[in-house]
Amino acid sequence: MRILIFHGYLLRGTGSNIYNANLARALAELGHEVDLFCQDRTAQAPKGVRIYVPDIGRVLPVYVADHYEGFDALPFPELDETALGRYLDVNIAAIRSAPPPDIALANHLVMGPVIVARGLEGRAPYAVKIHGSALEYTVRPNRERFLPYALEGIRGASGVLVGSRHTAESLWEVLSDEPSLPRRTRFGPPGVDVNSFRPRPDEEASIGLTRLARKLASGAVIGWGGEPGAAKAIRALDPHREPIVSYVGKLIVSKGVDLLLAAWPLVVARVADARLVVVGFGTYRETLGRFVDALACRDVEALHEIAARGRELEGGPAGELKHLRAFLNRVGKEWLGAAPAAAARIHFTGRIEHDDLPDCCHSAKHW
Repeated sequence: MRILIFHGYLLRGTGSNIYNANLARALAELGHEVDLFCQDRTAQAPKGVRIYVPDIGRVLPVYVADHYEGFDALPFPELDETALGRYLDVNIAAIRSAPPPDIALANHLVMGPVIVARGLEGRAPYAVKIHGSALEYTVRPNRERFLPYALEGIRGASGVLVGSRHTAESLWEVLSDEPSLPRRTRFGPPGVDVNSFRPRPDEEASIGLTRLARKLASGAVIGWGGEPGAAKAIRALDPHREPIVSYVGKLIVSKGVDLLLAAWPLVVARVADARLVVVGFGTYRETLGRFVDALACRDVEALHEIAARGRELEGGPAGELKHLRAFLNRVGKEWLGAAPAAAARIHFTGRIEHDDLPDCCHSAKHW
C-alpha cells in the first residue's frame, strides 16, 4: 500500500516531529511505501520512505513562536494573505506531483488537512491527526481567519485521530459547526518505544546520565542541545539514592508545566530527596525560571501575578490560568515550608535530542 503523510515540519526535536518520523519508519517496516512531506532538508530517509521537501522559501509558518535553523519561523496569525496563499499553493502542488496514494494522513488542524484535501482532490481517503498547538494557539484564538481552513480539511476526512479525551473535547468545541466530528473521532495515544524508554538498573542509569552530561558539556548537541548549565543539571542527578521525576515537552502553558512546578513543594515535603528534571524548550521558559525563583523565596504574590497574566508571558493574549490560581489560593504551611527546598531540587536542561532522551531514564523503583 502507498501511504502519503503530510507533516510540514522537521523530523526531530518536538513531539509531532518525532511522531511522524517514527510513524513513517514503522509503516515502511511493515512493507508499505511511504511518501513523507516535511521541511527537514537534512533528514535521511529510511528504506521504504521517500521524503518530499516542498520549496516554501525561508518563511516557516508555526503555531508557537520559536527558532528553527535555516528558517524564519513566523506564527500563522502573523502571515499576510499573500504569504499564506503561497504556502498553501506550494504544498498543494507538491501533493499533486507525487504518485497517487492509496490512503493519506494529514497532520495538524491547519494547514495539513486542507492541503491534503485540495491536493488529493478526492483521489484517496485521508485521516487527520490532531496535535494540540495548531488547535489551541492558531485556530481557537483566530477563529474568523483560520476556522474555515480547519473545517474544509476536517469535513473531507474519513477519520480524525486525537491523543486524549481533553484534545477531543476541545476540538469538538472549536469546530462545533461540524456535527459529524464526534462520531468520526478516534482516540489513539502516540505511544512510546518501549525498547528505548524503559526502567533501568541504577548502575546503567548512572552511566547513561554521565554519558549525556559529557555530551552536553562538549557541545556535541549544539543546535538541538541543552541550555547553559544543562550538563551541571544532569550531573546533579543520582539515581542510586534519589527519586527522579522527569518532564519532557515543550515549555508552553498548554502542557501544564506550571502546575507541575506549583505542586512540586508538596512532593518534596513528603519525599525530601526527590528531584525534578525539566527537559524542553519554549517561549514559557523565562517565566518558569521566575516561577522557581518565587518558590525559593516563598513569593506567592509573584506566582499569583504569573497566574493572572497567563499566556501573555509566552507571547499570547493575557488571560488568567484558573487551575494555577485555584491551587495557589489553597497553599498552606506544608507547601510554604517546603517551597525553598523544592526550588533547589528543580533542574532545567533545555532541549535534548530525542535519541539522547533514553539516557534520562532511571531505575524501576523511581517510576
